[in-house]
Amino acid sequence: MSNQETQKHIVVLAGGPSAEREVSLSTGKAIEKALNTLAYRVSMIDPDQNLGEQLTQLKPDLVFNALHGTYGEDGVIQGLLEWLNIPYTGSGLKASAVAMDKAMSRTLFKSVDLPVADALVWQYGQMLPPSQDLPAGPWIVKPTNEGSSVGLDRCSNYEELIQILNAKDQHGPKDWLIETFCSGVELSIVIFDHEVWGSVEISPSSGLYDYEAKYVRNDTQYYCPPRLPKNILARLEAYALKAYQVLECRGVCRVDFITDQKNDIILELNTLPGMTATSLVPKVAAQKGYTFEDLVQKIIHSAIKEH
Repeated sequence: MSNQETQKHIVVLAGGPSAEREVSLSTGKAIEKALNTLAYRVSMIDPDQNLGEQLTQLKPDLVFNALHGTYGEDGVIQGLLEWLNIPYTGSGLKASAVAMDKAMSRTLFKSVDLPVADALVWQYGQMLPPSQDLPAGPWIVKPTNEGSSVGLDRCSNYEELIQILNAKDQHGPKDWLIETFCSGVELSIVIFDHEVWGSVEISPSSGLYDYEAKYVRNDTQYYCPPRLPKNILARLEAYALKAYQVLECRGVCRVDFITDQKNDIILELNTLPGMTATSLVPKVAAQKGYTFEDLVQKIIHSAIKEH
């Protein structure tokens, strides 16, 4: 790395007010450590309403966005950084907003023949959905605008579904996706700058890869590469790349699937994947021979090239 490059000042945004704040802080700390190892000048910001003023004063060469969830990966921060004309990591405003909205992104995926589960969007405060209007059960209930499997519930019958919906909080998410639950092998495919980097199979002990399985319990098994036939994996990788391209993403993204090897379902596309010790993108990068610092450096180079 050139001396001129190491003098670049990078601001890491981590924390924020979303439900994924703790995950974001963990991601931010890991990135800060890597940037220090790479000899960049680093400033950390846990953003609030004064963020625009702070960034104007700091005048960074690049913002490394480690904000997960609302305000961080839904286009809000991206719009602010565009307004301030500051280069930043990750996808742009439009791709971020669409990918974060699971109802909107699944509609777009469906329009280009990517396989999605049957689903219904229910808004808090609306009449509870009658059974005849629902897709086939059992169901997964999840907020349309959260990541890290925050607020994820699985229910096997209509009575259980109604109990779950009745328990929703008026101060929580307003829009909920009620989606047919599909069983099978769950895996994530990593795309970096329009290139398939690899994938990882996820095997949670509970059978459900929720927030607890991701970040709290230590009993989820990961297989990198997945234990799937090559032709199945190739098919899913082609789907992942198509999803990345139709949303016009850039940088590194993670596309999540579930498959029983005959039927595939795209679960979501994450434009700002986690970078914690248990995160999936670093696992796939390691399979390609990249250290965590290599991965961070590649993300920086990609962001600078895009801007």
